[in-house]
Amino acid sequence: MYSLLSLTNRLTVSSMQAPEKGEKHSPPYRLCKLYHYDYNPGKTWLLEFYQWNVVAQRKERRFFSKFNNIKDPKKRLIEAEKWERFINQQLENGAVYNPSIKKAEPVETTAKKEPSFINELANYLDYQKPVLAENSHKAYRMFVDKWKAYAKSAGLEDLKTKDLTPAICNDFVHYLVRLPISNSSRNSMIARLKVACNFFAEPGRERYSVSPARHIKDFPSSSEMHEPFTDLEADQVFSEIRKRQDWQLLLFVYFVHYTFARPGQEVRLLRVKDLRDRSVVYRAKYNKTDITKTPTIPKPLEQLIEQLSIRNYDPDFYIFGKGGKPGLTVISMSALYSRHARILRDLKIVGKHTLYSWKHTGNIKLFRADVNLKAIQQQNGHSNLRSTEVYLRKLGTFIDNDIYEKFK
Repeated sequence: MYSLLSLTNRLTVSSMQAPEKGEKHSPPYRLCKLYHYDYNPGKTWLLEFYQWNVVAQRKERRFFSKFNNIKDPKKRLIEAEKWERFINQQLENGAVYNPSIKKAEPVETTAKKEPSFINELANYLDYQKPVLAENSHKAYRMFVDKWKAYAKSAGLEDLKTKDLTPAICNDFVHYLVRLPISNSSRNSMIARLKVACNFFAEPGRERYSVSPARHIKDFPSSSEMHEPFTDLEADQVFSEIRKRQDWQLLLFVYFVHYTFARPGQEVRLLRVKDLRDRSVVYRAKYNKTDITKTPTIPKPLEQLIEQLSIRNYDPDFYIFGKGGKPGLTVISMSALYSRHARILRDLKIVGKHTLYSWKHTGNIKLFRADVNLKAIQQQNGHSNLRSTEVYLRKLGTFIDNDIYEKFK
């Protein structure tokens, strides 16, 4: 392996050594050559040169590359050329390489520098990565990004974890209020702040004895964000989609409606190979619950799948590919949302309806069809029946028929 030149501002410092006084001739060397790989900033550029090794008594091939932190290729080239001129000048002046010269060890201070809260959050993310599913870890990364942006705006980038106070946590919440995000998103950030603060209050990590975020309350979040469709509205939408022959959109809506799946991650990223005989596999890495779900494919959805010959495509194709049919490139969520919104607008269906509303609509329809709660739980992929009951109550569909009939 060739050694990497370690430089500060002078080549004659550290691993470099000036020629002896009175020496009349410079030792053998070869000037720098820059390898820039067609100016590709994605590659590591190198300055190659040969320098006299005073221990081995021969020219040694060496490299220098401490300009690759510059992403812009033009600016990187300018910096590389500056170093090229400097190194060449030092070589011409007789600078030699002496591997026996070691760098000065840093002086240890009695007080260990405490990491900032931002740095400790980064370590916390690394700690959580092996135990969290991809989507859950992504949510924590989003929180950390929001905290970094807040800290920069408030001048708290160097804030130590032990110095985090309830007032600062409140200020972060006020920062979230000013952002153009929903209360659900704000509550998600608050929840992750609380979890992180609790982490640093645990035994062995006591940055403080009590979490400074314990007092923060959630924002009210509307349960009508994804308003279900009435039976009449659902029939109108299905009829209009068929009329326009937008079979891809109809299939997408059917998957959400009949398998109770989330449109953005679960349905949109389905592949042909995820279709089974009478079920579909929603893989854990795309699920909110971090478990693989296998809901039943009801007859209307199965008939549409057969009509469109979806199972005949390459198993690795995304079912919802660009161009309206399965393919290697998945369609964007915005394209599906805009086509769906256009139909609602043309039908003059008003309300807080979204593609996610079809999941709520399907749950209500199945519940009213007197299907038992256990089957509804399995179709939703809920880990326990309690989750299904809470979900249906939130939708206003959990009604006790005995109370209705017998309470007089």
